[in-house]
Amino acid sequence: MEQEQKPKEEGWGYGDYEYGENPFEDMDRDLCRKCHRRKIDKSENPLSVLCKECREEYIRLRVPGTIKVIGIVTLAAVLLCFVMFGADIVRFRRMSLEEFISQNGSRSEDDYAFMAHSGMVVTALDSMVEKLEETPDDIKMAIMLADIAMEYSYPDYAAYAIDNFLQDQYVSDRDYNKINGYVEELNRYYDTVDMADACWDKAYATYGESGPEEADAEALYREYHNLLEEGLGDDSYDQALLHYDLYYACLDEEEQVRHLEECISLNPCIFDAQAQLAVYYRSRGEFDKAREILEKTYETNHEDYAVLRAFATLELAEGNLEQGLSYAQSAYDIYPEGTYVADTYLIALKANGRDEEAGELIRYWSGEQGYVFDDDFYGFQSGEITLKEYYTKD
Repeated sequence: MEQEQKPKEEGWGYGDYEYGENPFEDMDRDLCRKCHRRKIDKSENPLSVLCKECREEYIRLRVPGTIKVIGIVTLAAVLLCFVMFGADIVRFRRMSLEEFISQNGSRSEDDYAFMAHSGMVVTALDSMVEKLEETPDDIKMAIMLADIAMEYSYPDYAAYAIDNFLQDQYVSDRDYNKINGYVEELNRYYDTVDMADACWDKAYATYGESGPEEADAEALYREYHNLLEEGLGDDSYDQALLHYDLYYACLDEEEQVRHLEECISLNPCIFDAQAQLAVYYRSRGEFDKAREILEKTYETNHEDYAVLRAFATLELAEGNLEQGLSYAQSAYDIYPEGTYVADTYLIALKANGRDEEAGELIRYWSGEQGYVFDDDFYGFQSGEITLKEYYTKD
């Protein structure tokens, strides 16, 4: 008599397979994901998906030529920044990595990562670059530099890490795939930069050489804007960066806001876009909206000069003079070459009664630098208009 089959607790089936499933469906689950012939080698990495032969052939990190060229330029830019702005950056930081650790205690995560996640993003990135210059074989540090740079949208730091410290290095499968993803993102970013430059050159060749008349300037920017728009929806370009460029290219205020909002929705770590949107709301007297944007952005990154400057103008417009000066001075310490940053710092100095310092800097900017302040700037300096009038529209 045939013995009656009984269902297993988990259902009918043979061995580990449920009824109706194909027992041969996953027969290659232990095979190399590339050649599908040899078994996966997990001796070096339990997460590996490649056999030993494929691993040795393909796991050496390869970076496309575009990034190699960028790496050379980036290296020069980073070193130039150290030479030109090193003293100002150190003055702004006001603490070393060791001081930061001593004040915040030992952390389970890496100190550099904790520093970045505490809002000191640029200090963390610069500290890692300095450390890698001392120990260039520290692959873990190089990967962390790339991770943090990509997380907070500092592509030049990521390209620098990949090009100078990670090329032709053995890394885990997971890191290999991750870094290849970074390379794709970086290529998309720099392709967008190149495309925007080409659009500007094309527009300028058509409208820029006939003179500085206002009509020509409008036509130039309109053409530039139209050429940039052709890249919208094209996944080969960084869409967030493209909307950021379009914000600067368009002349219509409502359209500018739409581009800023779209940029931020795609990449909230384009910090200047956050700052410009906050400035828009501040100029309209919508201080609560501006503050909401700036507080959230500042919590993420304490060291973006555009955010610090925007915060300074908001505090000054609301009458919080000392706080406004604090933000303005921090922005000026980071980026003393920025005319708008200097303008805000001078306003903050004057508002706080530091007339002598303000006067010296005004003479420096208007004299040595040849910068022309607008009429409203001098109107505030002479007491003809108030801070609120200066920082909000009629």
